[in-house]
Amino acid sequence: MVYFFVNEALPCEVREALARYGECVSLPPFEKLLHPVSGHPDMLMAKIGDALFIHREYEAGQRILTDLGVPFFLSEKAVGHTYPDDIALNCFSASRCLFGKISAISDEVKSFAAREGLTLKNVAQGYAKCSSAVIEKVLVTADRGICAAANVEGLKTMLISPGRIGIEVYDTGFIGGASVTLNENTIGFFGSLAGHPEGEEIRAFFEKNGIEVVELSDGALFDYGGAVRVVK
Repeated sequence: MVYFFVNEALPCEVREALARYGECVSLPPFEKLLHPVSGHPDMLMAKIGDALFIHREYEAGQRILTDLGVPFFLSEKAVGHTYPDDIALNCFSASRCLFGKISAISDEVKSFAAREGLTLKNVAQGYAKCSSAVIEKVLVTADRGICAAANVEGLKTMLISPGRIGIEVYDTGFIGGASVTLNENTIGFFGSLAGHPEGEEIRAFFEKNGIEVVELSDGALFDYGGAVRVVK
């Protein structure tokens, strides 16, 4: 069974498209985070390899996972409205590395990474997962620091210009928050790449590296906080 843990604000159109790849499960907002990111999966959970981490204080999310029989680990780090107290789980693994602002990442995540033999790669961008559309060893980001760190570790990278991705409240969203891993060689986007200045280049980059691109809805790209894919 494949589950996609998604923002409860994700439109029906996107959910219907995602349903071809697995079951959508809505995550309620977490009051310790600010709106709109309080409902963003990339702020609520972290998938490191096959291990799923969730904030200890996010009890509503834990109940959902327990009811579905999905195993998880708890992050003990206190969560707050302000940066960097909101980024304990905003990290990702790729190419045997854990990327994130290491000083702010959950100790439980870092300990797990160390046990699994992952190299900790520090980046200045605290919202590392939000900022990165990453699948296998292929990554697109508007953050120069993440791009440089990923290059060192042998990932195929594309640096894009910031902006032109919608989000509630803030000036612009992130490419990672507008994307989701659909399976091992397919990435999906919340919106159409055609409306992004570098959309066709993004598509060509992924396809050149063996990754299929699926647009899950029409209209401009929108940052809903990505989605966390779990195979049970």
